[in-house]
Amino acid sequence: MNLTNSFLDKFSNDRNFSLPLPFHWTVTIEDNNLPSAIKAAISKINLNLTVTSSDDWTDKLSDNIFVAQEVQIPAESIEMTSIAQENRGGFMPGYGVTQRTDFLSRNISINFLETEKDIETELFRPWIIALGVDGLLNQKLKSIITVKQYTRDGSVRKVYAFKGVFPTNAEGYTLTYGDQDFLIKTVTFGYTNYTVTTQTSPYVGDINIPTTNLA
Repeated sequence: MNLTNSFLDKFSNDRNFSLPLPFHWTVTIEDNNLPSAIKAAISKINLNLTVTSSDDWTDKLSDNIFVAQEVQIPAESIEMTSIAQENRGGFMPGYGVTQRTDFLSRNISINFLETEKDIETELFRPWIIALGVDGLLNQKLKSIITVKQYTRDGSVRKVYAFKGVFPTNAEGYTLTYGDQDFLIKTVTFGYTNYTVTTQTSPYVGDINIPTTNLA
């Protein structure tokens, strides 16, 4: 078998090389206790806002926030520096790792479709205000965001769990009388760590799901 036939055989017959459909994903936010924590924080500045958990926009069967249109999974990266030495002649300077890039620089962002009952207005905007009052010392104002990706047959193949999540920015928007697309609002989140769970043997024998903690 030549290289071309071997390549085509793998992608045609080996399900582990099956290309997943890019739109087979879901996202959830564990925030059932958030509304009370948010209301308690914003009450300190005499602010009374409508605050609702994401359950109002979540399909119970698929466990997915319907109005989420796009999720930006953060990169994994390190920061480096050159290490110079005097009188090294024509030799190039060395280099070394200074640190792993922090999670605020590698944030997660989600685009939400605005509906008549708006998740950005009734959850994320009050949540950011509450953080401005109590800060990150209030652990009740942190949550978990879970992003799942699926195989073509609907099995879970990869799970990102972002922990200690808090919103850092709710994007503004423009209203106009001219032609306009449906409003999409971007919310950016910081977090304290995350894990990736992968299903390495989705089609053969027992399911093996090792977890790699990237905290």
